[in-house]
Amino acid sequence: MKLIWFRRDLRLDDNMAIRKALESVYRDSRERDQGLVFVYLFPKNFVPSSASDWWLLKSLEALSKRIPLIFLRLERESLPRFISDHLPVTEVFWNRYDYRPGMIDRDRLIKRDFEANGMKVTSCPGNVFQEPMLAEKVYKVFTPFWKNYFKNSVLGNFSSVHKVDSEELARVSLSKREFVKAYPQVEGYIIPEIPKFSHPWSEKFTTWEPGEDGANKAFDTFFAEKLNCESHYATGRDLPYRDDTSRLSPHLAFGEISVQKILSEVTRHFSLNAPKGTSSEIFVRELGWRDFAYHIMHHFPETETSPLQTKFKNFPWRSDPVSFKKWCLGKTGYPLVDAGMRQLWDTGWMHNRVRMVVASFLVKHLLIDYRLGQQWFMETLVDADVASNTLGWQWAAGCGADAAPYFRVFNPELQRQKFDPSMEYCRKYIKDLDTGYCEPIIDLAEGRERALEALASIKESTQS
Repeated sequence: MKLIWFRRDLRLDDNMAIRKALESVYRDSRERDQGLVFVYLFPKNFVPSSASDWWLLKSLEALSKRIPLIFLRLERESLPRFISDHLPVTEVFWNRYDYRPGMIDRDRLIKRDFEANGMKVTSCPGNVFQEPMLAEKVYKVFTPFWKNYFKNSVLGNFSSVHKVDSEELARVSLSKREFVKAYPQVEGYIIPEIPKFSHPWSEKFTTWEPGEDGANKAFDTFFAEKLNCESHYATGRDLPYRDDTSRLSPHLAFGEISVQKILSEVTRHFSLNAPKGTSSEIFVRELGWRDFAYHIMHHFPETETSPLQTKFKNFPWRSDPVSFKKWCLGKTGYPLVDAGMRQLWDTGWMHNRVRMVVASFLVKHLLIDYRLGQQWFMETLVDADVASNTLGWQWAAGCGADAAPYFRVFNPELQRQKFDPSMEYCRKYIKDLDTGYCEPIIDLAEGRERALEALASIKESTQS
């Protein structure tokens, strides 16, 4: 029996673990009758609560309609012994996905335990252009990273996309009924139904279709209507009132579509050496930022909780729970900030331009620790990803890799005038904009001056 352990790779097409498992089944004809088994693990204390948990459960629901996915209530470290005690598995397959050194070490120990129990393990590359531990050089700035990375990893390692034959996969897989009948000893560990998500806000997430089919539809629509019309994405991606972004981030976060598949489709119509500033060049570069986030998180794992730039460890952040709550609720009195925060609560997502504005407002005008905003995003974003979220917040705070200069303070009113001049986006999410909308919680000039004084204070402390 071959076992495929799903993690954040919730797709069938271009899934290296599935591809390798099928090749193994075909090589070993004696095991074809025992077939493939697909498992997903829920920790014993798992209680879904975040927006990304909602996405996870919906994505698993979609995947389980395509394959006989077995849900086990089991800690991942217990999996090798559990399999050894209960199932005749000879080989285990999984895709890597978390490049924090501690998580890599954890996988290494799990692999060792499988092998100690007589099972072979095939661990496959994750959903990135190149895994960060293979980098020849460590970068802290995106431009040289991408220049070298694009040439050596994207162009140099481009591979064809593997499409799974669903009927063939079904022929070599055990159904849930067959699995339970053959191995009744594991029934007590099986979760018969996907856990329910009870948070009322998820009832608003009606614009999303989690799962591989939803990912393919989202990409096909974006490609046909935005990317393939050169002017749309290049000019419209910064305008929150226009729907010109791909909205692929949650699909990528849960591995519902591979970056290779996206790149393959892009290269069918555009050159990978397209001129800078064209839609295709910008889009592929944005995918590169995702890899850059994993690169930073792998080589500087301390950034998950601490600033990359150590001088910011003594930054004089303010404790202001009242203002923080108003920021979370979208009641700061600045329309672009509030529209973004209300969009986040209503949809589990926020336009990238607006993410930069709301983050800058929190850490600079309000002088509130960026880690509070980082945690709020992890709880409320359907595309929550530790590496990308950390990179984004440290960029906004001016304390991370390739960060915006701290003295660059986004003025939310000027940003609104530039990117939402007719206030179409703001009115969509702020229903009370013309009827009793809240007063500003801070004067922008005063907030900016206070932020610059705080920066000056840590400059003086590092020089003394």
